Amino acid sequence: MLDELLREAETLLHHHAFLRSISDLDRTDNAIRFRLTIDETLFVQVYANSRKFKYNFALISMGQRIFGRDSEAGAWHTHPFKTPEDHQTQGDAGKPVTLSAFVAEVENLLLRESLL
Repeated sequence: MLDELLREAETLLHHHAFLRSISDLDRTDNAIRFRLTIDETLFVQVYANSRKFKYNFALISMGQRIFGRDSEAGAWHTHPFKTPEDHQTQGDAGKPVTLSAFVAEVENLLLRESLL
């Protein structure tokens, strides 16, 4: 699971020009945390724990989460762009998402908000 996620991130780096680099922040036998850098103040942070079946995908700007998708034991929720402190679980907000799908959502959001 963790190695597959890192390989997926490396593939994304080659397919999305707005992603500049990958920074491996922390790794244990059961968990990984890394960043996909967009610019000096904007990045996607990824955390996964294979034992807890937990994923956290967050778009961070100026040190604050501005959008995110998380799962805990298979139950997904979204932290919306305008109100990232909220948890939405209805409809698409509660559906599972891959890192690739999250990065596509981030790209669309950044283009829509003129942040790219």
